[in-house]
Amino acid sequence: MNEIHAANDVQAVAMLCPQCSSPALTRQNSHLLLEDPLDAAATCGGCGWNGKEKDLVALPFRHELGSDEGIAIALMNDMRAVIAGHLSGPVGKFLMKWGFLSSPLSTAEFSRYMSAIARSVLTTIIQEREKIEKEKANG
Repeated sequence: MNEIHAANDVQAVAMLCPQCSSPALTRQNSHLLLEDPLDAAATCGGCGWNGKEKDLVALPFRHELGSDEGIAIALMNDMRAVIAGHLSGPVGKFLMKWGFLSSPLSTAEFSRYMSAIARSVLTTIIQEREKIEKEKANG
């Protein structure tokens, strides 16, 4: 059976820990100096597993986001939409009350604040995900 893919589908591979399936991996750049790049060391931030890149689980998938940067941009845009859709009014009032914004409202400044808030929330979510993975792996 043939799979149907969008015109801009990209084949990608997620690398996962073979012990706990976490994507929180640290992979050394020493693979550039090795005869076999898959002999480079890898460490799991979730369970502490240490091994070689060739021992990682490779999970192929397809996406329409173009690149890793495209994935990050889409994730950030989704978070910005959530923040703007639900919190722009209350955040705007807060920023004006405490003097971060003044009247007349500068939409460029307000947009910068909203982007910074979204970026901070997303960063915190990713950091918390890493903590949760570590807790799961350590029991």
